[in-house]
Amino acid sequence: MLVGALCAGAVAGPAAAQPLVPKISAKIGQAAWERVLAAPAEQAAREQLSAAWRRVPAAGRVTTPAQVFSQPGPHALQAKKTAPAWLKHFKNLTTPFQPARVGKQIYSSKKELKRAVEQSYSRVLRFQEKNFKRPEDIPFRTILYKPFNQQDAAALSRNKTALRLNQRLLARLEGLERWPDKGRGELGALYSSEAISFLVSRLQKEKFIMLGERHESPAVQQMVGRLLVQLKRALPKRRIVLFSEFIDLPPIEKPDENALYGYYRRVQGENIAPFRMQQMTEDQYAGELFFQLLQENIEIYPLEDPVQNQIFEEELDSQMELSFFTVSARNKTWARVIESKMAEIRREDPEALFVVYAGIGHTSWLSPVAIPKLFANEHTVVVELSARSLSRFNALYPVWGKDDSVFRRRSFITLLHWRGQYARTLAKQTGFDYAVIVPEK
Repeated sequence: MLVGALCAGAVAGPAAAQPLVPKISAKIGQAAWERVLAAPAEQAAREQLSAAWRRVPAAGRVTTPAQVFSQPGPHALQAKKTAPAWLKHFKNLTTPFQPARVGKQIYSSKKELKRAVEQSYSRVLRFQEKNFKRPEDIPFRTILYKPFNQQDAAALSRNKTALRLNQRLLARLEGLERWPDKGRGELGALYSSEAISFLVSRLQKEKFIMLGERHESPAVQQMVGRLLVQLKRALPKRRIVLFSEFIDLPPIEKPDENALYGYYRRVQGENIAPFRMQQMTEDQYAGELFFQLLQENIEIYPLEDPVQNQIFEEELDSQMELSFFTVSARNKTWARVIESKMAEIRREDPEALFVVYAGIGHTSWLSPVAIPKLFANEHTVVVELSARSLSRFNALYPVWGKDDSVFRRRSFITLLHWRGQYARTLAKQTGFDYAVIVPEK
């Protein structure tokens, strides 16, 4: 819920005798604000909200929530990101309900739509509880396979999609269950320097590679650098081009209206330049890695669209901001960037090797709209990288179980890889072709 999202991290103090009601603009409406504070369903959040307002400097002297969040102070910065969503929320409270159409069905009242959303939300949860041994073990469950309970037509439509995605995931997991010993005999393992040498020898034969990481691990970033540098040295005459989620595309003008559904970055015709050393900032994610790769003369191109992310922050609540809707939209933008640059580079160098470095949620075969699926003709290879133990974001976790030895902590570099004539089939059923686990100090 948006109120909860806004107040995340705020420590609620003793309930005030009267909740703090800041002055707000006529556009939002005092009545709308009071309606939020008085709503019985938000009784618990009301105290947190009031406490959060009291902790923001000059809360009672400003005119809009957005202005409160722009005041100096640690709590203002934390809440600033959600200010546009709050404004949208207040505006929606004062906007008369409009009949909503979802497919052939028309919902003529807010109550009718709310009931339909709740039913569709429960349908997805019941499916998960009935068909998965432990629903909490579903890979990417809280991001890509979750239902939505916002009271709008979009949530109803997305819950239908969520149900279909869960059904497809179940079919994959059941396919792995049917393998002799659930496929354990087809998974090979190598260790330490032998593992890296083997992987590099395999990857240098490819044309399109996904490197999917679990975020915020220096050990994983060091391994990404090690793999790419060894690839470069094994292929001194071959051009290696890296695309990364962690570098932003140049910003473009944001549309004024219908931004959420009308925004589409065509990419073709844009002069997307490679990332340069002078563009490096102090807070650059994986900065040491990119510095190392640039020194090795590996080309790096941006993927992330900051304008698209800004629209998501402004138009979506916290539940939707990280979901299959936003992940698939980002992946499709990235795919257009990759496709455009690949075509351009291949005209000069048909044998170039292309690599995508991003989060596992974008690169895994189990992701509903994964990058490798958008390049079906490229024979993409997916390498999953994680620290300490194998990532749980694959089919092995729910099928083999979290207590299987494959998930034990590793004190040395380990490479897991599918082998035999059905290696490719198992890769697509489980999420990865190769999995690299690195120890972390």
